[in-house]
Amino acid sequence: MNQVPISRETLVRKLAFSPRESLASLLDPDDAWRKLAAQIPNSLGQPRYTMLQIRRFEKVVQAGRSPTMELLNDWGTQNCTVGNLVDLLVKLEFYNAADQLLPSASLNGPTDTHHLSVVWGFPVCLRQGDAISHKIMQGKALLIENLEKRGFRCLTHLAYTDSSAHASDVEKFEFTALLRMTGGFNDAPLLQGGSKIGEGGFGLVYLGRIGTNAVAVKKLTALDHVSMDSMKTQFTKEIHTLSSCRHENLVELLGYSCDGPQLCLVYPYMSNGSLSERLACKDNTPPLTWATRLSVAEGAAKGIAFLHANNHIHRDIK
Repeated sequence: MNQVPISRETLVRKLAFSPRESLASLLDPDDAWRKLAAQIPNSLGQPRYTMLQIRRFEKVVQAGRSPTMELLNDWGTQNCTVGNLVDLLVKLEFYNAADQLLPSASLNGPTDTHHLSVVWGFPVCLRQGDAISHKIMQGKALLIENLEKRGFRCLTHLAYTDSSAHASDVEKFEFTALLRMTGGFNDAPLLQGGSKIGEGGFGLVYLGRIGTNAVAVKKLTALDHVSMDSMKTQFTKEIHTLSSCRHENLVELLGYSCDGPQLCLVYPYMSNGSLSERLACKDNTPPLTWATRLSVAEGAAKGIAFLHANNHIHRDIK
């Protein structure tokens, strides 16, 4: 049976499970649903939910349920509409969540910001020249060649065409190949003979080796309240976004894997570490000169400006 189209007049309580689940996958992480709950008004225009009521929603996580789902179920009893919900999402600048319900052209957000998409964990290349020398396209060709020579197999070669001149190609890797490249995702730190480089809000990062080539493999963290099918759907959307972003100050996405128990992204390995590590002189590295710091700031600004010019929001710049 065909799903009923969603409009601004659609009652939230009438929403099908799929769009609710998509919203939950975006609002449950980092407790974004709390901000939404705090903005929901009652019939008098006052906040509908007290802090005590919000804490009650929070407790459903312990039972393996989604607080966003519980919030929508409760608010839906007041005959609120999708239009009411989208207006609050846009007010909170949760544009990607709003786009899950209504097409971008239907949103009444400020200026053109409702056309923005969210780029989760996109690496920004802060330096150029000797400090970070990639030659990404050549390195990518060598990477694939070495994979094939050593018995690894790329499932497919996907080409995502973009309206710009910088159409991007992304490789789809077998999860077993990434396992072999990272020593079984060895969680021991590099200095202890393992493969783990670091971790963040979106997952763990491991060093992968293919001959003399090195890559960074990001294994994304699974969400208990979101099904793997839903995660793969959102993951595919992010791949399209990431693959279309080509700029000298952005690290290119080399490939991804979605055939295993965890979703993974593959990037060139940044041997010089993060900016925060260099500023802290980690491992007794020399301090960055002010000229270098200025160059870093300029490069980062150019990368961010490129994302914004193409209607992408980073949301995880450190």
